[in-house]
Amino acid sequence: MFSFNLVNLRGIYPKRKKLIGVELADANLKEFSFEGANLREANLKGANLEVNLKGANLKWCDLREASCNGADLRDVNLLGSNFERANVIQADF
Repeated sequence: MFSFNLVNLRGIYPKRKKLIGVELADANLKEFSFEGANLREANLKGANLEVNLKGANLKWCDLREASCNGADLRDVNLLGSNFERANVIQADF
């Protein structure tokens, strides 16, 4: 896994949509769009993901305690992801 601070992430995204294994636990990602991004195996535990994730790959992600309230999760690959205690109220599946 590798990690970014949000300043570095802002500089590479959306140019680079391969963020496999990224460490973004407890990050506030509300101002980002991850539409179509490959976030496979990412640590998003406790992150604010009230964002556009349409078509993203979230396979095997740690989404425990994440806030996905109102997130666009249409066509997202969620195979093996852990949503334990995540807030998915009004998320669009």
